[in-house]
Amino acid sequence: ALPIFRELGNEGGLGWVTYLLGVTLFEEERFDEARHTLEEAVSIFGGLGRRWEAANAESAIACVLIADGRPEAARPILEEGLRRAVDLQSAALAVEVLAALGCVRVQTDPGAATRLLSAAESIAEESGQRLATVYALSLVESAAAAAREQLGDRFDAEWEAGSGLTLNAAVALALGEE
Repeated sequence: ALPIFRELGNEGGLGWVTYLLGVTLFEEERFDEARHTLEEAVSIFGGLGRRWEAANAESAIACVLIADGRPEAARPILEEGLRRAVDLQSAALAVEVLAALGCVRVQTDPGAATRLLSAAESIAEESGQRLATVYALSLVESAAAAAREQLGDRFDAEWEAGSGLTLNAAVALALGEE
């Protein structure tokens, strides 16, 4: 599809196919290729003024970094992505980014990470959404397991606390503005 979209000059289609190729490379654990391909998608979407699509591709880049063992490199991308999701009033994007930020914080603050993961899940359910991407689900499952291991008996209480957070409260927690 890439050559066809290039030939037709269909930049929107080219952006989406590039994004999906990046996600596929990510799922194949070809992290460097995935990151470069997703960066290309960000550039295409940014050039078209498609802020939501660009932010979505940037959050995928952050997830690649998390999966590649570089969560701290993902953090500023995700924090900016969360601000954009709020600005765009995209609950779906905000939920994905909150979950990814929970994955980032699991090693440094497992309590906050657990609350963010739980908040992302409950906010998604309340708004009729779900964590849509397979790669995000696998990262969340791993992060929740790691948090449970670190917190022991405290895990359930932290999860319960997170499930009661509003989107605004979860955003404040994620950005350290609580």
